[in-house]
Amino acid sequence: MTFVLRQYIAHVSFKELLKNMLLTWSELSFLRLSGIIEQIYNSPTWYLSAMFIAMLIIYPLLRTKRNLYQNCIAPLLCIFIYGYFSQTYHFIAVVTQWTGLALCGVLRAIAGLSLGTICFSIVEFLRKISFKRTKTIRFLFWILEIYSLTVILLLMHLTKRGIKFRSNLDFTTVLFIALLVILIFEENQLFNISYSESYKKWCVFLGKYSVSVYLNQRFSLDFVNYFCQGQSAFVMITFYLLLSAFLALISMAILRILKEPFQIWGRDIKNFLLE
Repeated sequence: MTFVLRQYIAHVSFKELLKNMLLTWSELSFLRLSGIIEQIYNSPTWYLSAMFIAMLIIYPLLRTKRNLYQNCIAPLLCIFIYGYFSQTYHFIAVVTQWTGLALCGVLRAIAGLSLGTICFSIVEFLRKISFKRTKTIRFLFWILEIYSLTVILLLMHLTKRGIKFRSNLDFTTVLFIALLVILIFEENQLFNISYSESYKKWCVFLGKYSVSVYLNQRFSLDFVNYFCQGQSAFVMITFYLLLSAFLALISMAILRILKEPFQIWGRDIKNFLLE
């Protein structure tokens, strides 16, 4: 849908349309961030491409050398990659620049996934510690969670002021996000909350729905910017939100229909790769 809309907006000729169709394979196969072809139609999917490529490097290492990767390789990758971004760009939001080895987006994914494995290792360590989890300790953890979230939201607001002001604050934001992830998954809750099955089902639904919104937002944005020109900001934003919400539900319905055959193919591909 995004591809068709982009071609319509650009008023491409039939020859250009055919050429663009032949170049969509890199995006559809999630190889866009490999650097082979940088044909972009649904821009938010760049991170999926970068993440899958990074996983092809990280997953085999975790399967065969887990302790070495978590305790040595992952920390070094985070330090070197984030250090490279800090010295070269002074912020993290770089995707399609070529480093001579890989696109920056792939390096970001490697650093982010490696940081995730470090967070997981810390959570595992905290769960093994046999300190008494009193209400005071749980309260301190809860305060630290609120503090981390507040700092993240504040930094997100401040970095909107421009690249110069933003310089190197991105890395502080990543640090606090990692801290927040550790605190949340450590499950040191202040209150003993018993979640019902219906509550869990709603959480699962909202998780899938948020992914669907993420993958469809570019189409909604292009549609509104092109067909709603001249309208007030309120009308454009309202229509954008409604269209994004509707498309996300439609995509989920289509996915449900196609789920069974894809699950079968997915199992076969997974078994082949693991072998």
